[in-house]
Amino acid sequence: MSRVCIVANLVTQINYNKGISYIGVDYGSIYCMHNQIPLHCAIGDFDSIDPTQLQELKLYTNVIQLPCEKDEVDTECAIRYASKRFEEIDVYGVTGGRLDHFMIIYQLLKKGDIDFRIIDDQNIIYLLKPGVHKIKNSSKYISLYPLEKLILSIEGCKYNLDTVDVDEYSVHLSSNEIEEDEAIIKIDGRLIVMQTNEIKKDVNY
Repeated sequence: MSRVCIVANLVTQINYNKGISYIGVDYGSIYCMHNQIPLHCAIGDFDSIDPTQLQELKLYTNVIQLPCEKDEVDTECAIRYASKRFEEIDVYGVTGGRLDHFMIIYQLLKKGDIDFRIIDDQNIIYLLKPGVHKIKNSSKYISLYPLEKLILSIEGCKYNLDTVDVDEYSVHLSSNEIEEDEAIIKIDGRLIVMQTNEIKKDVNY
């Protein structure tokens, strides 16, 4: 199955995997170039880099330059481009900065016409559609956010549920923990999953 990693402006670290492809978005392309990560292409209006960097990037990979004035943000354009060429899409570098830009990508995820994951150092965010889903135990916490009224069952977690009615205002489904090798989630509607980890910080008093 073909997989692509979209590297956007706010990326801080990417572990290169030669088994997948990479698309750089705006300054994320420069990050990849400086870290010698091969790119399928670079996409963006490139208003955050100087002309010298852009010329260097054009020698490094195929550049798809977008107009500065447009209806979509650069990362959304990259996701739509990738959806026509790859089966799995992971998006890095869209969290931790401007919330308006993040919400555009989050709204695109919620819409559900393109399947992708939003990933950073602490979080993996993705959409589940109606059905039975197996979730690997790969994070400290798992939180569920229904997008509509649905019936939910959870198995393999610290707090399990059996055919419970929930809706988009159900806020008690966060900070659960997977206690088995995997959790099983059964739903008849759509919900957002956030798998999260703590980042330990030294505190001096």
